[in-house]
Amino acid sequence: MEQTNTAPKRPTFLTVLCILTWVGSVWAIISLFLGKAAVSMASGMAEGMSNMAEGAAGSSPELSKAMEDMNSAVSNYDTYMYIGIACALLCIVGAVMMWQLKKMGFYVYVVGELVAPILAIVLLGSTAMAGAMAVLGLIIPIVFVVLYGLNLKHMK
Repeated sequence: MEQTNTAPKRPTFLTVLCILTWVGSVWAIISLFLGKAAVSMASGMAEGMSNMAEGAAGSSPELSKAMEDMNSAVSNYDTYMYIGIACALLCIVGAVMMWQLKKMGFYVYVVGELVAPILAIVLLGSTAMAGAMAVLGLIIPIVFVVLYGLNLKHMK
């Protein structure tokens, strides 16, 4: 007796997108932990600069504002890191669901992918540098959302 496989075949393009998502999400989690170390080092350097500026003949308003922004980013990084990890895990779960051709995975993925850059602006500050990084941080997620969207017709 011959058995036929009636399960729908996953397109190669969707397979590649899912694999790239898994790699990218794991990299994001690793980067968040590395970022924690970098933020701690930057905080120490900022504190040293602040002490040097106070000892100088006067402190500029720009330096004071930069120190405020740095302190705000440092104090909010833990929250950002934990939510960022949760977002990366949502992307992984969404990609697994899309691997199984479940349309609900797309929506899970979109939430996980778009919350993190928006959260970066809210928690880490809205300086010009943070704004530019957030815009750059939205380019790849938007491209992936569009590419996954093109594959929705293959999902149920």
